[in-house]
Amino acid sequence: MITWIWTTFKSVILTPEAFFKQLGEEDWKGVPLTFLIWVSWIVAFGATLMAFVNKYWPVGITLVQEINFLQILLVLPVILAVIFVFFGMTFVILGGFFVTVFYFLLLFVAFFFQYITQKPWQKLFPGVMYSGSVLLFSLVIFLFAILVGMTHLPTVLFQIVFNIVYIASCFYFWKVWAAVLCEKGGLELKRGKLMAFWTVLPFLLVGIIVGTKLFDKISSMLI
Repeated sequence: MITWIWTTFKSVILTPEAFFKQLGEEDWKGVPLTFLIWVSWIVAFGATLMAFVNKYWPVGITLVQEINFLQILLVLPVILAVIFVFFGMTFVILGGFFVTVFYFLLLFVAFFFQYITQKPWQKLFPGVMYSGSVLLFSLVIFLFAILVGMTHLPTVLFQIVFNIVYIASCFYFWKVWAAVLCEKGGLELKRGKLMAFWTVLPFLLVGIIVGTKLFDKISSMLI
């Protein structure tokens, strides 16, 4: 399964035109939906790991730092159980959240593409779902947030990485959505790229606002 996700990710990101040319008429409720669900849960795992390391772990350390080694061994099963429960609960909550948000967000994009191309959204939705590959870039943000939290690197470095990853994600969404509009929507290359740009633009503007005006609040939640 992981090999399939990795192979699909590389194909969609690196050669989206070739990927969608080879992609037949797929039912969006089949393989494309499965792929998006797996991507959502992988992103949720990264977010859960970040929350555990940066938020839960420091609190847990303060609770046991006054306990000697022998006492820690005695309560170790309880500690492991608590870790498992908190990690599992966070993972399930974030997994359900990401699946729901990503699904409806990409469904909205598919409806917008239907308006542009006059093709049924059901034909466009599989390709839009595969564009969820770009969401895996968020793992870089989560891993760097863990690094900053553990090493106390300057927050400005996290802001730089966040902005770079977000802009790169917008670029690849534009690239993949242009391929969907051309290969599945029947648009010419120039018009497909232009329409994909207008689709990505609101997300880019939101990222600029978050990366400049709201970043301090966002970083305090992540680190």
